Amino acid sequence: MVTGNGMIANKFASYNNDDRFLVFASGVSNSKNKLQNEYEREINLLKKCIVNNKEKRLIYFSTCSIYDISEQNSPYVIHKLNVEKIIQEQAAHYLIVRASNVVGKSQNQNTVLNFFYHHIKEKRNFDVWKNASRNVIDIDDLFLITDYILRHDLYQNETVNVASKKAWNVLEIINEIENSIHIQATYSIVEKGNHIEIDTTKIDKIVEKLNINFGSNYLKKIIQKYYSDCELS
Repeated sequence: MVTGNGMIANKFASYNNDDRFLVFASGVSNSKNKLQNEYEREINLLKKCIVNNKEKRLIYFSTCSIYDISEQNSPYVIHKLNVEKIIQEQAAHYLIVRASNVVGKSQNQNTVLNFFYHHIKEKRNFDVWKNASRNVIDIDDLFLITDYILRHDLYQNETVNVASKKAWNVLEIINEIENSIHIQATYSIVEKGNHIEIDTTKIDKIVEKLNINFGSNYLKKIIQKYYSDCELS
């Protein structure tokens, strides 16, 4: 069973007919959201799903932004931590996936790469936090890793970071997008931001078995895969 209709929900559509799992992918997708009623809607739906699906293993997608000191007091991160606590207290069987910045075909302009892409393409000026870094992961790799965990019954009632092996400075990300769509960005440098470190040891052996390459070209391959035609669909 899958709840939601966004990028993650669509990727996990194969789980719709699997009664062993409840993939909860109906959360707030905008990390800058400040509307409390949207967070409350997610919590109310989640609690209802837990009560009505006690026998299923709940899969919830949280965020690695929890490890970003500049985001720790944001409404989004506070909400995610609150949801994790609710799941730990109320769900009998669960897997909490803390994902980094997921990249795929999506019209959501609030994701990191989509934000940069649309501002560069439309030649709109934007601020760049000089010292900020972002860890990105392909939606296909997020699925492969999570699917492996579920198929092999790993990490029962645990929280797992699913992210790539490194974080890229935002200027590197912008440069790769510029090279891919052949448009120069217009931005203002702001002396803010920090580097984010994510512990991925729990998935290291899974990544190796799946032959996922989180090497130095990973960012470039993702951008070429999803942004080289200058059109999202």
